[in-house]
Amino acid sequence: MQVGICSLPVHKSRVFIFPKPSRIVILRSSSRADGGHTRRPHTLYGLLGIKRSATPAEVRAAYRNAARQLHPDTNASPAAQEDFQRIKAAYEILGDSRLRNLYDNVGLKALGPKFATLWSYLGNGLDDAGAPGGEQRGVRACGPSGGGFRGRDVHLVLGIMLSEAAQGTDKVLSYAAMATCEDCQGSGCSSAPPACSVCGGSGQILKSQYLGAADSGQFAGTKVLGLDTCPACAGSGRVEQPPCTSCSGRGRRLSSRDLAVSIPAGVERGQVLRVGGEGGAGRCGGAAGDLLVRLEVYPDPNLERRGYDLHSSLALDVFVAVLGGAVEVETVRGTRVLQVPPGSQPGDVLCLTGAGIVRAVPGGGGILRGDHYFTLAVRLPSAHELCGASQKLLQELAVLDSTLRLKRRSGLKDECRAAAAGSSGG
Repeated sequence: MQVGICSLPVHKSRVFIFPKPSRIVILRSSSRADGGHTRRPHTLYGLLGIKRSATPAEVRAAYRNAARQLHPDTNASPAAQEDFQRIKAAYEILGDSRLRNLYDNVGLKALGPKFATLWSYLGNGLDDAGAPGGEQRGVRACGPSGGGFRGRDVHLVLGIMLSEAAQGTDKVLSYAAMATCEDCQGSGCSSAPPACSVCGGSGQILKSQYLGAADSGQFAGTKVLGLDTCPACAGSGRVEQPPCTSCSGRGRRLSSRDLAVSIPAGVERGQVLRVGGEGGAGRCGGAAGDLLVRLEVYPDPNLERRGYDLHSSLALDVFVAVLGGAVEVETVRGTRVLQVPPGSQPGDVLCLTGAGIVRAVPGGGGILRGDHYFTLAVRLPSAHELCGASQKLLQELAVLDSTLRLKRRSGLKDECRAAAAGSSGG
């Protein structure tokens, strides 16, 4: 699986807060003499001038208020008569708990061709209904010319140890994301919707109209033919079926997944891995979102990162420090042998070349490896760790070392006397 990687800052991100757009209130009598709307709403709630959370009593009151202004008995305007039919249809849906629930969860198209004209008026699907959970609200519904909607990206945080980051590792991620419903294959319908018999599945019909004014019941002007949205299927080209019971007509369901990903070597804290197509499923045939994994790198005991090099401390026995020798050390790539020179002192630093962190050379020039540095510490044996034979050998060594120091001192004194005598005789 191909994984892309990008860097993000680890400091606190700035948050931009945008004001919430005001809701469209659609009572039309305030700005047109005929009582018509000046701004076209995009939802049934906007058509009645109420909030989505309105109670049945508030829905009924809003309908009565609008009906008093737009009823043909009180307003003879042709536009007002059309608006009255629309609010009447909106109240028929929102005043019925079953139809309202279907509209809120699936959308206006799920109510069938009876409301096709209302669906077309509201903006060919520019309706915030039919998108439960707040996903993709305010976008147009799927139509014959639409390419679907991309699924949401899924964001995760993954913690790994420094030793794993240095050499790369494989992890299995468990997370939840929207997946295409297996029962309806993403259609949202209980069965495959047949092609519309009116438009033959194209979603459009041929419409004729005259460019001119009516005169004594006859139209004068030029007859023009053009394409218009099919009122029977609302432009979808399919006859709506009852919604799928498994996904409530959404075409997607929340699903748990387990995904194996490869963490490349050399990653750092705050970097983000992007796994394409492993996010939430798209709607209406749209592409799936991506999985974004933010990395947190935790330190290992006795292991510190400095750039692409690693640093550790190494405790040596006093005999190894004095006499030198080979010792085994742990690196991110397993056990290695480190040569300790004789007479090593506490604080000396020894290096294992190429045992650090892997990094890629820009431009595809291969890879480079950092080094692993070991800072020496000499461990002296305690009294209870020494047996009688060891203590005796150390005592003999101490006597021998003292004798050698005395001989060195006496030899230096003799050299000084000889040098002084030579200078006075000259």
